[in-house]
Amino acid sequence: MEKEFEMTDLGLMRYFLGIEVQQGEDGVFISQERYTKEILKKFSMEDCLPVDTPVECDIRLTKEGEGKPMSPTYYKSLVGCLRYLTCTRPDILFEVGLVSSFMETPKTSHLKAAKRILKYVKRTVDYGLLLYSSKGEYIDAASCVCHAIWLRRLLQEPKLQQEGATKIYVDNKSAIALAKNPVHHERSKHIDTQFHFIREHVKAKEVELLHVNSNNQVADILTKALKAEVFQQLRR
Repeated sequence: MEKEFEMTDLGLMRYFLGIEVQQGEDGVFISQERYTKEILKKFSMEDCLPVDTPVECDIRLTKEGEGKPMSPTYYKSLVGCLRYLTCTRPDILFEVGLVSSFMETPKTSHLKAAKRILKYVKRTVDYGLLLYSSKGEYIDAASCVCHAIWLRRLLQEPKLQQEGATKIYVDNKSAIALAKNPVHHERSKHIDTQFHFIREHVKAKEVELLHVNSNNQVADILTKALKAEVFQQLRR
C-alpha cells in the first residue's frame, strides 16, 4: 500500500491507492492521473493517438463480436483497470459498462472498443471530479422529490413556508405527462408506488415537473453514446 504526501498549488495532495485528492479554497478535486498513466503504460498505449470521445457515436457491439477471439485474461485485466478508473471519471462510466459485458468471450471488436477508452483518457489524463464546497451531492429524480418535500415541511416549522411549487427538471415529456395525468392506462399500470408518490405531490402543487431539452440533460453522459460536441458540453 502506497501513501505519500506533497504540497501542490491547491494545497495538500494525498495519493492513496491510485486516488489523488487536492484540497483548495473552492473545494476538493479528486483524480487518478498517476493511475491513468500506469494503465496506459501497462497496455502499451502511452504513445497512442488520443480521441475526443470514449466511444464512437454509432457503435454496435454484440456478444458474438467481430474478428478473432481475444485472451479473456488480458481483456478482463484491461476492463478491470478501467472500472476502477470510473471512481473519479464518471464521463467513461457508460462506455466501461458497455465493454464489461463481453469479458467471457471477447473478440477483436470488443478489445478495440476498450482501447478506444484508453485513447480518450490519454487526452484527458488529468481530468477528475471537482467537489465544490458550496454544492450538494448528486441525487436521482425520486430522491430529489423526497428531499424537496422534506425541506418544504422543515421550513414550515419556523414559518418560512415556500410559496409555489418546487421546480424539478425532467427531459422526458411522457413521464411529465403521466405524472400530471391521474388517468391510469396500459403504459402506467406496472409503475411502482414511488412514481405515484410523485404524482400526488404534483397534484398538490408542492412540486412542478418541467421539461428540459435532452441536449441539456447532463445525465445522458452516463447512459448513452454521444456526438463529440454534446459529450464535451455535458462533460463540462
